[in-house]
Order: sequence, then structure tokens, then C-alpha cells
Amino acid sequence: MSSKVYERTEDGTTTHVSIREGLAEVNHAMMDGKSDVRRMSSGHGQHSIDYKDGRTVRLVEVEAPAATVEEPALDWAALAVTTTLLATSGRAVAEEMVAEYDHMVLVSREPGGEWQPVTDPEQTTRYTYLFHGELRAGTLADYAQDWKTALPGMGHVTPHVRTWNGATFTVGIDRLGVIKGWMTYRLTVGAETVDVTFDGRD
Repeated sequence: MSSKVYERTEDGTTTHVSIREGLAEVNHAMMDGKSDVRRMSSGHGQHSIDYKDGRTVRLVEVEAPAATVEEPALDWAALAVTTTLLATSGRAVAEEMVAEYDHMVLVSREPGGEWQPVTDPEQTTRYTYLFHGELRAGTLADYAQDWKTALPGMGHVTPHVRTWNGATFTVGIDRLGVIKGWMTYRLTVGAETVDVTFDGRD
């Protein structure tokens, strides 16, 4: 299986960076850092950024060096809102599509499995959901606390969460066990997990 990286050239110096690092720089130039950019262009796996301070950055998608560790075999796609799944040939293509369109979400699955959102372990994803019929916005940890409150029959929380750009995912719930009457459950969305423990001795 081939793997992609970006060949990054800044003022004549070329290095290899991961697809995630390259797209992070492109996204920053398009959004939070756009005031520092004179002009930029993107297309066909290439990005060009001209900064106002005189720096010029070129990012070109290339095959990774042979020493690059390959990712496990997964299906990759870009989820457009909640109904359209645009299957791609690999992660790099899916990430680039998601980077270019705000309404898309990066998803992956084991072949034949269920699609799940791909989350950044360094960032906390925020979701919306209903609790007692009211719209809530928060992290998976916030959802877990409301779920814990609702579990004894004191309320209702929706079994799914929705990202800000409209993609909906079911929250996986696994019972991990009981120790001296204390029950522990694990809630999962994509790569995110939150453990919830409460007294079940009543």
C-alpha cells in the first residue's frame, strides 16, 4: 500500500511533512492566519502560499519515502453532511476533500465495518445532542455526564451526537464491569472514549 506525504518547499529548502501537517498549514492560511497571506492557490494535490512577510511555501503531494511506517488497512471517505458518502482511494485524498469543504467530515472504518469520525487526539471535538428535549452543545465528556444522569430514568439523552457541520454518529456504550457495586461504562465516538463510573448498589 502506498503512502503519501507533502514535499514542503519554503524559500528553496525542501522537507517532507505528513499530510496532516501540510493540510494544517493550508487550513491555517485559509482561516486563522489568512491576514498574514498575500495569496494562495490549491489544486490536484498541490498548494501554494505566499505570505506577506515575503516567505513562499509550496506543498506537493508525493509518495512517502520507503522508510515511512504504513497505516493499517482502512477504508477512507469524506462524509458530506449526513447522507452522502464520497468514497476515496485513500486517507490523503479524503483529508484534502474535507480540508477544502467545511461541510465534510473525515471518516474511516475497518473494511466492512461501521464508519466513524476521525478525531484529532490533541483537540477536543464538540457535539450537539438533546437532553430532556433541550439542545446541548459540549464534548463527549459533557455528553457522558448527561447520559449518567439520564440512566436511572431521570431524563432522556439522544443515543447519537452531531458535529457542528451536521454529521451524526451513534455513541457506542460498553459495560466494562462492576467492582464492589461500582459500575463502569465506556462511551465511544470514533477514537474518543470517556469512562463513566457510578454507584449501582441500590
